Amino acid sequence: MGRVYKKMAVTIMTAAMSISVLGCGTEKKTSTTSMVQETKEEQVDSVVKEQMKEDEKRGNAVGNISNKGKMAESDDWIYYAVNGDKDTGGIYRTKDKFQTSDLVIKGVNASYINIKNKALYFIHWDQDKNTNVMPSLMKYDISTKKLDTLKTNTNYVYIKDQSLFYQKKYSEHGGFDIVGIVKLDLKTGQEEESPIQTSGWAETIDDNIVHWNKFRGTQVSKGDQTWSKEGFAEISSGTYNKDKLYAIVDFSVSLDDQKRDNGIYELDLKQNKETLEIKDALKMNIKGDSFYYLKKDGVYKRKINGGNEKQIYDGAVEPSKSYLYFIAGDMYLYTDNGLILNLDTKKSNEKQEKKPSDDVLLQKVVNAQQEIIKISVSALPENTKPVDRFSYGELKPPAYNTKTALETSLAIYFSKDFITEYMKSEYVKEIGGKMHYVVGDLGSGAGTKYTKIISAKLKDGKILATAETYNDYEGAKKEVEIEFIYENKQWIVNKMPRFDLE
Repeated sequence: MGRVYKKMAVTIMTAAMSISVLGCGTEKKTSTTSMVQETKEEQVDSVVKEQMKEDEKRGNAVGNISNKGKMAESDDWIYYAVNGDKDTGGIYRTKDKFQTSDLVIKGVNASYINIKNKALYFIHWDQDKNTNVMPSLMKYDISTKKLDTLKTNTNYVYIKDQSLFYQKKYSEHGGFDIVGIVKLDLKTGQEEESPIQTSGWAETIDDNIVHWNKFRGTQVSKGDQTWSKEGFAEISSGTYNKDKLYAIVDFSVSLDDQKRDNGIYELDLKQNKETLEIKDALKMNIKGDSFYYLKKDGVYKRKINGGNEKQIYDGAVEPSKSYLYFIAGDMYLYTDNGLILNLDTKKSNEKQEKKPSDDVLLQKVVNAQQEIIKISVSALPENTKPVDRFSYGELKPPAYNTKTALETSLAIYFSKDFITEYMKSEYVKEIGGKMHYVVGDLGSGAGTKYTKIISAKLKDGKILATAETYNDYEGAKKEVEIEFIYENKQWIVNKMPRFDLE
């Protein structure tokens, strides 16, 4: 469901400046223009610095937590999560802008990372356990390297000052969890129970409660004020700027007949109104006086007070797998496949001339394999369409439902050449403008897992790797060849076996 924000007051420091120019010499005009430009740059820098200073009161920036908080910064260290299982996942940190990285915690699937009092607080979802197992709130002491489980059955955490907020499940009703936000004092350990208990899920924006209503979608409440729609609306990423709340609002599943645009809105809780700022944005964050946001064809930037938008990254950005993080004064694009790109400097954590570690390559091919299997099992069994020797089921929206959406999801993990060949396969077909996949049980090959990279060599701009696989059904190991190429600032799979077809 949608996820939202925590409030951040951003003080804009401005200086009234009067410049008098005597005479009309070209040299003096040039000098004056330069002074104005420098003053504007200083003002923008002051906004960012004030934003960074305000973030120090919290465990992470408001906009970062609203984007699942997979990156955080403290004491000049950038901490970031790497998705995976007990062997490949973990939390890493870097102090030299990703030239080198240190493993901090191995084997965790981390999100909502907060850093406070020399400790990491985060949510961990154990992928090695049954999917019905709820995630846990973890604490890692940076000095002693001790990892503790603070709470189970909770999937959200946010820290401001010395207060930790987490979601607590109180009961169940009609198939929905009844949850609320508990406030825990980090000094005393005392807890303050939630003033609002609601079905679905809940988060917090300082003194606001963000919660889900099964009849109306996402709602934002502060005291007796609530932003809510009579139809059905979803909120994903959002944050505050100058005490104004901005968020991505999705009206695509609205229950009424009104046509509304999706995108970045300013939400007015007092009057229960919203104002569209940017149309078709899918995820967003704020740095200084600018929006950074995802669209279907890349990442864009625009001033909050208006103006033209500028595309700053034209690579694949599937919104459920891509996030924007304000870290140490810069904005980063983070994807679930391991790309961490500084959108301001255009520097990536992955270099074309440098081979990633074997662990990184293994996780990339594991991610790619999981995406292929996920697509295969996403075909709806209802209303299948027979074509030639197969019956095809429509792929579940929105990630795979159209040709563009499917190609965008694949582009997170695969090269353009791989995607071209994949789309030519007889197993995937576009019918009536919607993407379909063959319906039926997957073969025994679908149980094949990549277990380790045996060797990998960078040669002629490609990485040629030999990987070990293990098939659960057959109980057999096998060595296979994988090829990676560098596209859109990252290493991605260009060739790999299609075990789902065996």
